[in-house]
Amino acid sequence: MVGPGHCTATWPADGRLNLAAFAPALDPRDGPVAGSGPLLPLPLGLGVRLLDEGGYRGPRLLQSVSHDEPAADCLRLGARLRRLGDRGGLLVMADGSACRTLRAPGSLDPRAAAFDATIERSVRDGDLGPLRAMDQDLARDLLATARPGWQVLAGAMPGPAPATEILYADDPFGVFYLVAWLAGSA
Repeated sequence: MVGPGHCTATWPADGRLNLAAFAPALDPRDGPVAGSGPLLPLPLGLGVRLLDEGGYRGPRLLQSVSHDEPAADCLRLGARLRRLGDRGGLLVMADGSACRTLRAPGSLDPRAAAFDATIERSVRDGDLGPLRAMDQDLARDLLATARPGWQVLAGAMPGPAPATEILYADDPFGVFYLVAWLAGSA
């Protein structure tokens, strides 16, 4: 699993997110497990929760990527993750811009729709080349802090994806979210 964080680091596979910190009314079982490693960054913690709720019990590698990680380093990290095994999956926790409406966290920026459309089209077409070339400064301007995750994905899938499916693409609250499935090359 890959997601943005304050630093580029590998996290303990048994780490958890304390959701009670975001919603105090949640059941205490949603908090950190006693004796577990440090609390995970939000994107990784949410990804762990998705895997848990989906019933996945296999091995996990949790990797945060700094918001400022250069594109070349993200692509190398993706290539390194690809070489970890013959069979595996990569859960990328990444969003798009946060500037799609006047009420968005970054307010309305007319460049946001085209930026997000490039992400969606790249994933839909299975051609992640545009993600490799994503403009780091533009991503920062549009509050697309998960830009490194998209580039790690592009590094992990150097060729075209033989099959893709967009499950969700919308911008509630002015933030672009994309849920998709991509098959790796054989």
